[in-house]
Amino acid sequence: MSILITLVKAPDSIAASRTSISFDESGGSMGRGEDNTWVLEDPELYLSSQHCEIVFENGQYFLIDRSTNGTFYNGSVDPMGKGSRLAVQDNDRFIIGDYEFAISRQSQSAMPELSNNPFAGVAGQFSSDFDDAPGDFAS
Repeated sequence: MSILITLVKAPDSIAASRTSISFDESGGSMGRGEDNTWVLEDPELYLSSQHCEIVFENGQYFLIDRSTNGTFYNGSVDPMGKGSRLAVQDNDRFIIGDYEFAISRQSQSAMPELSNNPFAGVAGQFSSDFDDAPGDFAS
């Protein structure tokens, strides 16, 4: 299972180079610092170096506020509070600085099946009946 975080709104002065990121069970972080999973441009310095973190525990994803200026969840006018964590749900939204994001849960069944057979994707697309093929290839 993973979650997809999609950029809904960016600051007017920013040309976002990325519009979404998928976090797996190893989680990740977002902020203006270069060591984040998703580094966000922030010339006004509204964002903390590590503004928020996504963690996976006991089968559930959580958003943790690591910021000074706040992470605002699902339209709340009050920030979550530094160190606070909330379980994330499908279609939740959060705001950090002038960025707004949407959360989508991705189930394992929505991901393509993997196979060790290199021909699995083309199986059944070719005929094995060569009786009507032109020419004699046996000689």
